Amino acid sequence: MLRRKRLPFTRFSDVAGIAIAAGYAVGRTGCWAIGDDYGRPWSSRWAVQFPEGAPPSTAAVMARAFGTPLAPGTSPETVLAAYPTQLYEVVLGLLTFLALWRRRDHDHAEGWLFGLYLVLAGLERFLIEFLRAKDDRFLPLGLSSAQGVALALTLGGVLWMAARWRTGARRPGIHVAVAGDPLGAAHTSDGRRIAGRLYVP
Repeated sequence: MLRRKRLPFTRFSDVAGIAIAAGYAVGRTGCWAIGDDYGRPWSSRWAVQFPEGAPPSTAAVMARAFGTPLAPGTSPETVLAAYPTQLYEVVLGLLTFLALWRRRDHDHAEGWLFGLYLVLAGLERFLIEFLRAKDDRFLPLGLSSAQGVALALTLGGVLWMAARWRTGARRPGIHVAVAGDPLGAAHTSDGRRIAGRLYVP
């Protein structure tokens, strides 16, 4: 589709990063609804039980599936309260979306915004994994496989942002306003009107 529309990947990725961040936040509401991807046991008043979760947050599941140590005498059928990490990710996903949206008019080369998305998304996942109930913490320092991927995304995003930092690869005329346009819209160099500062033909 990109080739057919003659749309450069870098330009498309800037728009896609914003959309992916919003979609991720919405998607995590589904995890909350079905009781999936919750966190480790937590004794706070803000903790949440998932008796009908997928799987339920019982002591047996926490011990068997996630290797969570339990207090002596804990019944396997006891429903444990846990960190509502799904809601944390909804909030962090929305904050990522808002941060990207506010930076959509950046003055760097096309694709820079997608690099910022990779950095923010990677950091979000890396941090939230410390609270998640997981069974794949086999990386050094007890990190999970998802944290390994998150670190790779963050590093890749930093390198990509550096590569797209004010390289002069912006589309010519994308910031030029046409005199007499009542909306003060920006136009491309060949006169086509664009909505906002992100140009999508």
